[in-house]
Amino acid sequence: QAPLGAAMRELRAAEKRAKALAGKDAWSLAVLKRGGGALYVTAKWGEPLRLFGLLRDLLARDDVSRRAAFHVSQWLHDVPADQRDMVEAMLMYQMQRQCASDEAKALVRDIVPALVREAFAGPNRLTGIAPLAWLADFMMAAEFLAREQRHTRPRAEDRPERRAA
Repeated sequence: QAPLGAAMRELRAAEKRAKALAGKDAWSLAVLKRGGGALYVTAKWGEPLRLFGLLRDLLARDDVSRRAAFHVSQWLHDVPADQRDMVEAMLMYQMQRQCASDEAKALVRDIVPALVREAFAGPNRLTGIAPLAWLADFMMAAEFLAREQRHTRPRAEDRPERRAA
């Protein structure tokens, strides 16, 4: 519902952000919010994109709180940005608190260390984006796409295997 001219400007800006990374083998995502403001995530191909997909899938699960990314992005502002180990421990704790099943908690244990490693050593070192700001935008962009995934799949009570039982 955004004006086409504004969307095209954002598209060109995202392309420039991706090309600005060394090696130019990067992707950039811009999430434009209706109420104003935007989220920007730029990263290299490979591991960051794989993590983005895993995080999106985790956040789309029925056994993970819909507010997980929002809670994490709120407390990230209060964590010392130079304490990578503390960020990882707190992110692990906070994300697992948002999970209702052991399976989802296991996924968090797999994703969080790689996510923090990427935030502190990833493209933000080249672009000057603070690791915690990058991490918050990464989480919120994944949540935005997870929301879309949740709306397009059938609800648990509407699935054929649930009706047969």
